Amino acid sequence: MGNTLTGTKGQPVFNTTPSTVVDLQADADYAALVGNRKTGTTTQRNAAQTAGAPQVWEGLLWGDTTDGFEYRYTSGSFVKVVKAGVAPIIATSASGGTLTATGAVTFSAASSVSLNGCFSSTYDNYFFLLDITSNTGGGLATTLVFRAAGSNDTATNYAYQLVAASGGSVTGAAVQSGAGLVLNNLTSLANGSIEGKIFNPARTFPTRVMTTTAGFTSAAAGISLMTASGLHGLSNAYDGLTLTFNGGTATGTLRVYGYSN
Repeated sequence: MGNTLTGTKGQPVFNTTPSTVVDLQADADYAALVGNRKTGTTTQRNAAQTAGAPQVWEGLLWGDTTDGFEYRYTSGSFVKVVKAGVAPIIATSASGGTLTATGAVTFSAASSVSLNGCFSSTYDNYFFLLDITSNTGGGLATTLVFRAAGSNDTATNYAYQLVAASGGSVTGAAVQSGAGLVLNNLTSLANGSIEGKIFNPARTFPTRVMTTTAGFTSAAAGISLMTASGLHGLSNAYDGLTLTFNGGTATGTLRVYGYSN
């Protein structure tokens, strides 16, 4: 019994011999009706999109085994499905580190790490996780500047406030017109982590940042904690950022996530 893949969703259409074909065709039509998801690599997904119907159809879901994301075929192309909550951001490019398929950027002995194409109108607000496993020279001290079209904005339009707690003492510092946002000035710590929230980077609105840094040299020396709040005072839209490890190099991982609007 022969058939051709000529159904509206690529299902088999059987020939008319023998007469039992009616039941078989009904089975094929039903499978096409309820089957609305495919699984494969990014290469396979792109090939299916290029091939068009009947390999793809409006509303088809695709589970991508390369990057782990879910996509929906809409208006001629696959679009990443964004669920309520947060979603990993995959930048268009990175320098100073290696951009992985999941969006994480790994770096080793880097003086700075830059991301391009990580902010867009898809999300208003973002957060990032920076994990530094080792460093040389500058400790955890890190400065953030925003980027647009591959260029850093280092004009003195950044303002920030720092509050640090270490060994039972609390200190603070403030800058009104800096060339970047200093996230911490913890220059003597071996390793640690920074988490930060970024508000409205891709909108023509002053971008605000809130971060927390936790670091330590040893269990005996204890933990140092620093919080930072800052903003870029102009209503500029940005699509990326650069993190500079002040006075030294660092090894670790950077991840950026978008908050669902």
